[in-house]
Amino acid sequence: MSAVVHTEPPTETHALYNFPDCTCARGACGGAIAEQADEACSWHGSARSPIAGEWHRVEYCPALQPAPVPLVRHVGRSWSGTYLEDPCPCPKAACGLVIQEEADPACDQHPVNARKTMRQRHAAGDCPGHARPTPLPELSPREQAERRKRRLERLWADEERQAKALDRTRELIRAEADRLVELTDRLTR
Repeated sequence: MSAVVHTEPPTETHALYNFPDCTCARGACGGAIAEQADEACSWHGSARSPIAGEWHRVEYCPALQPAPVPLVRHVGRSWSGTYLEDPCPCPKAACGLVIQEEADPACDQHPVNARKTMRQRHAAGDCPGHARPTPLPELSPREQAERRKRRLERLWADEERQAKALDRTRELIRAEADRLVELTDRLTR
């Protein structure tokens, strides 16, 4: 019984460098095809042993590689939502974030040279914009006033809470200052 030998078809390799007096067949990148090297070629013939680093396989041939696709990003300055992006003149993606590569150069928030922290970011290919809910209908002036009134009440409550916290902090500072004066008096006696 004879053993079956599996052999891979020969892979085409191209030379990385082109030499003016080379007479070998050329690949897509213009480099000599190693498997079709001209015996008379002083660079690629059998008399010269090829250096492994001088050749590349056809699947890695730079001439056959697709052009790199530029990465398009959607960015936003707010931690969540798009409240900072909504009034901005920069072009927006379906998700509501700014398309960074098309950001208005006059904008002081979104161009790369503005040097601002982007708190939201995703690639255009991963944009969740198709799942974004449809915008709410325009609110009547009365509804707008009610919303603003509720927001103002929340802000007043926040201010009151912060004022109480500030008062507590001031009391703690006064108490610590009194203790420090007491300790200083004891040490100087």
